[in-house]
Amino acid sequence: MSLMMDDNLAGSGNTITEVASGEIAMEGWLRKRGAQVKNIKKRYFMCTRGQLGYYHVEHESAQDGEVRLGKKGFVDLQNAILTYTRQTFLHLNKSQYEDVKLKGVGESKKVTKMLAKFGLSSTETKDTQWGFVVRAQGKALTIYAESEDEMKKWMNAIGRCLVHSVPADSNYPKVEKAGWLVKFFPGDMEKKIRFVELAQGNLRYFEDASDENTKVYLSLTNCRIGEVHEVENTFFIAAKEENQVWHFTAETESECSDWITQLHKNVHITSADLENIVHEGWIVKEGRMKSTLTRRYFTLTKGLLCYYESEALSKRLGSFDLVPGTCINMENSADGHQINLVHEKDGLKLTLPTEAKMNEWADKIKENLVT
Repeated sequence: MSLMMDDNLAGSGNTITEVASGEIAMEGWLRKRGAQVKNIKKRYFMCTRGQLGYYHVEHESAQDGEVRLGKKGFVDLQNAILTYTRQTFLHLNKSQYEDVKLKGVGESKKVTKMLAKFGLSSTETKDTQWGFVVRAQGKALTIYAESEDEMKKWMNAIGRCLVHSVPADSNYPKVEKAGWLVKFFPGDMEKKIRFVELAQGNLRYFEDASDENTKVYLSLTNCRIGEVHEVENTFFIAAKEENQVWHFTAETESECSDWITQLHKNVHITSADLENIVHEGWIVKEGRMKSTLTRRYFTLTKGLLCYYESEALSKRLGSFDLVPGTCINMENSADGHQINLVHEKDGLKLTLPTEAKMNEWADKIKENLVT
């Protein structure tokens, strides 16, 4: 049984043990944000396998203190996702995301503005400090605990009650991967933290995990996915038709690798030139007419090395035929780790950042020479 928590929780030492049918995993008072009217009210929550129910006080006796609860609603935990609110995620990762959250509108100002919109004052920021979200079947339930410890206990209990079903409801496609990522464009210093979901070949991202709808999504048809070696824990998504490249940074190297793996499973390639690429990446090349050095994005297919302006591959700047008799010479020098490709009609000099990368590219080129 696979239980779905977002990647930022799955790697944080949480131990998930399933809850038996009918067993109450946890119950108690929490605060929830309204779905229609964005106010915050105290509710009594009860978590069982496959369902999270919440109740209001229907009757309270002043004489004997008896409290009768009336059910207000519930969340179906089938194929649900459990994650932090944006505010809580940033609070828990202050040092890692400090440079990100200060770009553009400050998070503190944004939180204050958000609270004011919900009819709350900025002094109540602490009341929403420990928030988490249950996302299920197109809805998002936002819940607030009194402390970090209480929040984590509830999230662990709800995580034990999540139910994974196959197939998922066709009206609500199963989310195959989800988590908080830093999104930015190559060369752009402004970075934005977004909650990202991967479902049915589309990548959807939200400003906050509590957002139910988004107009911002990326179809993975004919997109290319790969690692950005120059930025730690970062991968790219390149769309050739839109001539656009997006970069996403994960918290850890393993999380980045898992995103790349899951994205590759959802990419639908209909273009033959994309499908036949066996190796790709950024390389510094020396000009053929002038000895100028330029950074280009290279792709390798059988018998051909091409280079472009970016990962989008929208504009080919040149190519080198890997014909029979092509010589591959490698050299480690003060100028870098170089590969010199030479045959009777052409030559190409490439510089790689490390010896390992030089060897990797040389081996791939040898494997794809036309014989």
